[in-house]
Amino acid sequence: MLKKLFIKDYLNTNDIKVKIRYGLTAGIFGIIVNLFLGTIKLLLGLFTNSITIIADAFNNVTDMTSSILTIIGFKLSSKKSSQYNQKNYMKYEYLSSILISILMLTLGIIFLFKSINKIINPEDIIINLITFTILLISLIVKSIQYIVLKDFAQSINSKTLKTNSLETKNDIITNISILISMIIMKILNINIDGYLGLIVSLFIIYISSTNIKKEVQDLVIKNKNEKNNEMRIKLLSDEYINGLHNLIIHTYKNNNYMTIHIEIDDKTEFSNILKYLDKIEKEIEQQYSVNLTIHINPISKLNNF
Repeated sequence: MLKKLFIKDYLNTNDIKVKIRYGLTAGIFGIIVNLFLGTIKLLLGLFTNSITIIADAFNNVTDMTSSILTIIGFKLSSKKSSQYNQKNYMKYEYLSSILISILMLTLGIIFLFKSINKIINPEDIIINLITFTILLISLIVKSIQYIVLKDFAQSINSKTLKTNSLETKNDIITNISILISMIIMKILNINIDGYLGLIVSLFIIYISSTNIKKEVQDLVIKNKNEKNNEMRIKLLSDEYINGLHNLIIHTYKNNNYMTIHIEIDDKTEFSNILKYLDKIEKEIEQQYSVNLTIHINPISKLNNF
């Protein structure tokens, strides 16, 4: 429903502009949701004196920052030249995901120490109907956000939005745990707030550190030597190519991009060169699943003597 209202031409998900609209819409929606939840949870946590609820409130603030990073990432990807749009789009997605995970890790470490302090120096907390009502509202709102983000991520196959949806899913699990724990503390009249805060903090640290490791590994640019050699042989066998250099393949997840400098006789007609380059690019893409960018170096055959 949200994409139908705010995303023009939302079915055309192969268009980079449409993908960017998805990202911007998801980011704005995330800011509104997390600002609302972070504010009411912070007020509730201060009122009840619960480190667990305060930690969860700051988690929502971090989620809001994540939404801002998502908007920045999609915006940056739209400002590059069209020739490199798709590659830059994916690079910025990975960078946004890494920054989101770093923020989550920092938050987890801060509240880990705060929770330990609560265990050593326990304080009374207030649990009443308002507490349960706000936590239930938070759970419902987060569930709606998760459904939206998951749908958006699947629609445009977005790494950043997938990361955001998984983060939201973790928030839902955390909210359920907090709600159940508050019920138990109310019924049994015990205070396990510090221990619960410790568990929430460790969970955040584990998830964020795992995400950072995975995202960094995916972002690493690998040179495909074997594929390089195959394509080099294929290109050099062509009658129009006198030589080539700077053949580089960049891999981002399952997408390959190649740049290459080829040497062509400077006497060749320009119109023929354009047709020839188009033919080469299509052949390479079909045979090797590589998006090819060719740089031409006109040379005189006299240079060979």
